[in-house]
Amino acid sequence: MISVGDGRMTEQDVWNFLKEGEGKRRRLKALEAKKDKIEKDAYSIKAIDYEKPRVSGGMLSDVSDKLIQKEEEKSRIKAEIAEQEAGIYAWETKALRMSRYCDNDTQAALFVERFVNRKSQAEIQKEYHYAERQPYNIYNQAVAAIARNCKE
Repeated sequence: MISVGDGRMTEQDVWNFLKEGEGKRRRLKALEAKKDKIEKDAYSIKAIDYEKPRVSGGMLSDVSDKLIQKEEEKSRIKAEIAEQEAGIYAWETKALRMSRYCDNDTQAALFVERFVNRKSQAEIQKEYHYAERQPYNIYNQAVAAIARNCKE
């Protein structure tokens, strides 16, 4: 999280905070993909053919050992996912609090739509009937207002 000596944030601090949220969401997506891969790997574990001669130096393990290993790995990933989701929730809560420091409701609404609700630039332009650059200008004004008014 951001901590500034006198309790005031600069515009760069606000942008860094927003980038931090994107990083948290990317990390969560990567963890979920890793969990899905582990589940897929667990379903594709092959049983050992005990009729074949054992390779010298090889270890004999059965399917249950491999499944237990995958389940343990999946449990660790699930714990990481829960931790990441909690971090995202805390980040979103702070972002919503920060939106109160915008100069007007339009800035606050677009700030929340873009950075908390994760709507794309095109979705916002279409929904609010804005020209291409207008939302960017409003975000910049919102960030400047937050930096000017926020004392968190």
